[in-house]
Amino acid sequence: MSNVLRRIKPNQKRNNELFRTISINKLLQAGFVCACVYYTKAWTNLSRADEFVLKSDDAASPLGLPKNDNNADADNKLSPAMRMSTRKLKDQLAIPGQLEKFDRTRPIYVDIGLSDGADTAYRLSQGDSVVSVDAFSPWIEKAKDRFKEEIQNNRLMLFNVGLVATGDGKAGDVMPLYFKKEGSVIASFDVTKGCQNISPTNPKCMHRDVGVVYCEALLELIGSQVNVMKIDIEMLHHSCVRGLSRLSRSDWLPKYVCWEEHDKPFGSGKIPRPITDVKLILGMYELGYDSMKVVMQGPKAATFYGISKAEAGFGQGSGALTPEEMMHYRSYERNNDKKHDTRWLPVGDVVQEGLFAPGQDKPSHFFKHGTYYDICMRLGDNAAERKEVLKQPDNFPLSSYSASSA
Repeated sequence: MSNVLRRIKPNQKRNNELFRTISINKLLQAGFVCACVYYTKAWTNLSRADEFVLKSDDAASPLGLPKNDNNADADNKLSPAMRMSTRKLKDQLAIPGQLEKFDRTRPIYVDIGLSDGADTAYRLSQGDSVVSVDAFSPWIEKAKDRFKEEIQNNRLMLFNVGLVATGDGKAGDVMPLYFKKEGSVIASFDVTKGCQNISPTNPKCMHRDVGVVYCEALLELIGSQVNVMKIDIEMLHHSCVRGLSRLSRSDWLPKYVCWEEHDKPFGSGKIPRPITDVKLILGMYELGYDSMKVVMQGPKAATFYGISKAEAGFGQGSGALTPEEMMHYRSYERNNDKKHDTRWLPVGDVVQEGLFAPGQDKPSHFFKHGTYYDICMRLGDNAAERKEVLKQPDNFPLSSYSASSA
């Protein structure tokens, strides 16, 4: 705590507009102050802010891609661990030249948490190119058979790996993936989540060993900007959100990033909801994601928004709405007709009103019984300007924190 306090002077000018606009009472409502206290250990090591600011230059990666005006081989710019991750991913591509031939002329959708393939199938039907990942090998094998044509047409790459963030594990490690039954959609590297709180010694708690890579290696491998990155990997969504701060190029940041809320962060009840997601939101803000929506999911979402289940999503699908078409769950409060709208809100506005709060005229019980949320953030146009501000010594990066500090 002392290192942080020495760096934050009482009258120090704030260059980050978010901290100028949010009152302390509203931050308390959102859980941010608690997060500041809880993650102090992580911040004391962040004396060099520029270490965590993304760099954008003319060099490009992924490994093995041909050099051209937009893509030059930059393997030597990646750390050895990142090179290991990208090689591990490349080794899973059975078709010669699949990486080089992958269709990057279409919008690219990254489906992290393939499961039964509902989101991958829908995005392919809408003309996207898709990169899908799942740690559970049966899902990947089914997808290979189901999407043979799309794979042959260079519109789909599938990877059977687990994903971790730098600091949470080593690329190339093998980790146990836990689940209660074969094919369960609730499988996790966290035993309390995967086995749904039954004892690891219980025969009903099963696991498979799965190789892991750094999540950001997927984006390095793609080597161009992704349109949408969807993250649903059972309480480890944070691994891929945090990994964005490690990309070698800032212009490869996805235009939209959506992840499922952490109702039990890191599989532990030690960090109250929504502290982890507030932390991630502010870290994403630093990377240039300046607007957002909190989108209701679950069995009540379709009725709540007045749309079909296919649009809202249910079960293993995220729905048929693009991030631009999604609706912030409290947007009705701003409209005289009490209807939802699709406007993006400044990060400061959402943090001020509170994450996952019932809303002004909805009882708290309405949002229980299977209700959960996705957090979607959109990359702004002023990311480069904000990067220069964050290099100044009176700012401290939030995006680089590690789960190991919890």
